[in-house]
Amino acid sequence: MLHFRKNNPLIVGPSYWSLGSFLIVLGVLFFLFYPEVESFAVLVLASTIIIMGISFYFAGMQAFNGKKVNFVLVFGIPVFEFIQAVFFYSVTPVPWIRMTLYSSINVLLAILIIREFIRPPSKSYHIAYFSGLIVFVIFGLTSLSRAVFAAFYQPVVALGPGKVNVILFFFHNITQTLLLFVFVLMISVRLTESLNKKIANQQKFFSIVAHDLNGPVGSISEILSFVNANSDFPEIQKNELLKELEKTSRSTHELLQNLLFWSMKQMDGLRPVIEKFDLNEMIEKSLVLLRHISKTKNISIEFTPAGELYCIGDVRMIEIVIRNLVSNSIKFSHSGGKISIYCEKSETEIRIKISDNGIGMNKETLKGLLDSKKKMSKTGTLGERGTGLGLMLCRDFVEENKGTMHIQSQENIGTEVVLSFISG
Repeated sequence: MLHFRKNNPLIVGPSYWSLGSFLIVLGVLFFLFYPEVESFAVLVLASTIIIMGISFYFAGMQAFNGKKVNFVLVFGIPVFEFIQAVFFYSVTPVPWIRMTLYSSINVLLAILIIREFIRPPSKSYHIAYFSGLIVFVIFGLTSLSRAVFAAFYQPVVALGPGKVNVILFFFHNITQTLLLFVFVLMISVRLTESLNKKIANQQKFFSIVAHDLNGPVGSISEILSFVNANSDFPEIQKNELLKELEKTSRSTHELLQNLLFWSMKQMDGLRPVIEKFDLNEMIEKSLVLLRHISKTKNISIEFTPAGELYCIGDVRMIEIVIRNLVSNSIKFSHSGGKISIYCEKSETEIRIKISDNGIGMNKETLKGLLDSKKKMSKTGTLGERGTGLGLMLCRDFVEENKGTMHIQSQENIGTEVVLSFISG
């Protein structure tokens, strides 16, 4: 499990389980001398070490399930076991009470771990979670039986080599093999999920590249076709078109470079690279290329900055969000349309409003475009084909940067998208 942890640091849980297994085996080795050897090391240290090991199983399950580890319980229960074991060993030597409390603590830990095994995060984990559930149910029942047995047959169990003791300590050993199967199965499923997510992220990235480059490359192609189809085109206008073509190609090349640079940082998954950046500068830079595209449809883009705006997040991701949303506004607006971009700042966040007076959409269409399972797409006002990924990408990237995205749209009236990010 330590090997899994070393090679897959994003999977939490294995380090806790490894430490827990080591402590339990160490504690059981101490108990090999019990009950023949009545010593402090065996009766106090061994029981505390085993309880600590089981507590780390609990911590590992919490971490694996994405919860915050309750270290108060993880360390508090072993501390309580140590205190009560010392008290009933040296101060008030009542072995059967010590044994009853020790077994009761095992029951409590079993219940805590069972609670973590009850609800698998998905169907893929059913076998592993069900197996782990069975292991700790048996463990809890065994500990409960020992507690009851010790309470009713006090001196016999406390001082003699009772079968219940042997069964309990034997179970501590036998569960190591069963739990190893459970934990390795859980890790294997998580690795499979991570691999599938990585493949999906890479496919998503290729879709981003295609989505962002389709417009400008198509614009360059249209300009070249137009110039070549008109051999008697006036030289002055041809030079103007060539200048526009040069600007468009330069912006496209810069966009491609940015995408490739961003992709190199994201090969291990689409994780944000958080930094502080000038939002106004980033938006102005993105609009250089988009304005060339909007001119072909006679659509105006107005950007109203609000003083100095510094944002905290992944500048590449947020730039892609802005480009996608403005590109969508261009795609779904008629000739003569207008796109407005307005930014405002509060103490803790920056809000970006992108609105248009395009064709809009109803609630059902908007819901479908945000549903990754439906893969819906719309056709633009000039027949532009959509990938059906734009809004989903924007939503995912906004969430990755701890932001929010709200969309309001009405058919034949327009669409407004409000983004919020952490203010710098």
